[in-house]
Amino acid sequence: MMYALAPWEAIVDFLIATGLVLVGIYCMIMFATTHLTKVIVVGVIPFVADIAVFHGIYDVCCVISGKGELKGGIGLLIANMPSPMRISLMFLLLLSGILRLRAVRRTIKSSITEFSIGEALDSIPMGIAFTGDSGIVLQSNYVIHDLCYKMVGMTMIDGDRVWKKIEEGQVLPGMDCTLGESPMITTPEGESWIFRKSPIHSSIGDINQIIAFNATREQQIVRELEENTEKLKDMNKRLRNYNDIVDDTIRREELLAAKMRVHDNMGEVLLATKVLLTNEKSPATREEVLLEWKKDLSLLREEARDEAAPTQLERLKEAADHFGVALKITGDIPTNEDAMELLCVGIQECLTNAIQHAGSDEMYVNIQETDDSFVITYSNNGDSPKYPITEGGGLSILRQAAEKLGAIMEYIEAEQFTLRITLPKSSLI
Repeated sequence: MMYALAPWEAIVDFLIATGLVLVGIYCMIMFATTHLTKVIVVGVIPFVADIAVFHGIYDVCCVISGKGELKGGIGLLIANMPSPMRISLMFLLLLSGILRLRAVRRTIKSSITEFSIGEALDSIPMGIAFTGDSGIVLQSNYVIHDLCYKMVGMTMIDGDRVWKKIEEGQVLPGMDCTLGESPMITTPEGESWIFRKSPIHSSIGDINQIIAFNATREQQIVRELEENTEKLKDMNKRLRNYNDIVDDTIRREELLAAKMRVHDNMGEVLLATKVLLTNEKSPATREEVLLEWKKDLSLLREEARDEAAPTQLERLKEAADHFGVALKITGDIPTNEDAMELLCVGIQECLTNAIQHAGSDEMYVNIQETDDSFVITYSNNGDSPKYPITEGGGLSILRQAAEKLGAIMEYIEAEQFTLRITLPKSSLI
């Protein structure tokens, strides 16, 4: 029996039918992750038609190859169909397969599926993993697996075990780990990654989220700021030393000029005195010479007072003695100017409060120096304060001065007023 279908046409139709079957399988798998209605309409029904067309063309190919005989059905219809009609039919079937593939792609891009969630996580430049009970990983991306393998020697399979290694700093050789609530691991190449674990309440229960984000740039900025801060501190220190040298030089020059003026004037007075004592016809009278001597002696006394001027701490002790308060200071007095100034401001404010509010006759200042800070404690033997203490003008000024230097000011609840200031040495220049 002769058919209108040539062997080469049967082969082409068979390939098209095979492709349609594969397209149908792909569509059903992809749509199975979205909506059931789309599986039936765009997946199952076209797939049944694809199988029927494939079966008919397969029968035709078997007959043409001499391995079978058509008895009816779709195969007989295709075999007896005119070539233009058959070609048009196969073209339409091929077009339907292409349209179904496009529909699948659009659906996948516009729908949230298991595949799209995984692809989205893998596209994130940070590592992320979600773990359930006993550290079972529910979802994760490639970055977290790669980081864990490079840094602790195992991938994100057991979340609890991996996090324990990170939290305890059990990293591979060459890695630098900074422990804490959010551990940071730095690779030999200089990349810094911060890991963080946090609980999440979801519809499926309580799960844990482990994230890792690249903090290389931020750490570089921090190091640059620290270096610049040290440079600025050193520069500020040099400027202060320079100002001290300039001030001291100017003071010495002024003192020297004053001494020279006194010396010159003394010479003139001595000469006038000699003339007055040896010559009765002296141009200067006794009263004028005596007045010049008084002026020179007054200048000498002023210079002596300037050279022996009391320090700020000595003036505070004198003020305390004037009001009947014994100022008792224990510990080593800091030599740093900023620390000394803060110490004196604290003494002044606490002395004022001790006199006005506590009725004290003794005030205590204890200075303790540690490796990294000065701890200054002010107290007195006066009446018990009322807690909490309301800061007024003086204590507010003291707090501003302390915080300006990065110090911590706090009140210690005790029978007597007790104030403590912790001044870090790192903030002093």
